[in-house]
Formats: sequence, C-alpha cells, structure tokens
Amino acid sequence: MIPELPKPEEWLSHSRYVLGIMTGTSVDAVDMTLAKFFRLKSGKYLFSIVEHSSFEIPEHLRIFIQRAIDNEARTSEIAYLNSALARYFAEATRIFLHKSKFPLNKLDAIGV
Repeated sequence: MIPELPKPEEWLSHSRYVLGIMTGTSVDAVDMTLAKFFRLKSGKYLFSIVEHSSFEIPEHLRIFIQRAIDNEARTSEIAYLNSALARYFAEATRIFLHKSKFPLNKLDAIGV
C-alpha cells in the first residue's frame, strides 16, 4: 500500500532540499538544480537556488533518445534506454552532490 502524502503545510513545516532533474528538447544535457524550499511565518512559500549544473548526455544515449522521439526505436532499444538513462541520472546526481559538497542524506526529494 502506498502511504498517504503529507499536506504541503505539514511537509514544509521546516526547510526542504529538493533536487530537480530535467532534459530539454535539444537532448544535449541533463540539467540539475538543488533548491531549498521553505515557508515564511506569513504562510508564503519561497525557495532559493543552492546549486545548479548541466551534464552533457553521451552521444550514444542521444542517438537512442532521438530514435525514441522520432518513433523509430525498437522495443529492445526503449528497454535499454530506460535502464541506461536511469543509471546516467543516478551517476550525474552522485557527481552533482559530491561537487556541491551536499550530503545525500540531507536531500528530501528528487523530481525528474
């Protein structure tokens, strides 16, 4: 059973660190931003950027991504891409946090 998610006001009752991960339509890089989210006493929610960086996507992965976008990829290529991108995102996250000197155990959420 999936646990119920806390309400925003409960989850943000103290500061939270969230890592956002995305790729753009150019499929050239993975962009990462570490942000600190918090709530003011007035109840207003704010965030600040702690760190950001981009990681170039390797050429062989870009080819598979483009084939998938163009609806030309075989099922085996989609399966490979699913696994390969997950590993690439995980390794890029590890490098990003290490370079940022930000401990993984302080990270509250990752959004992809």
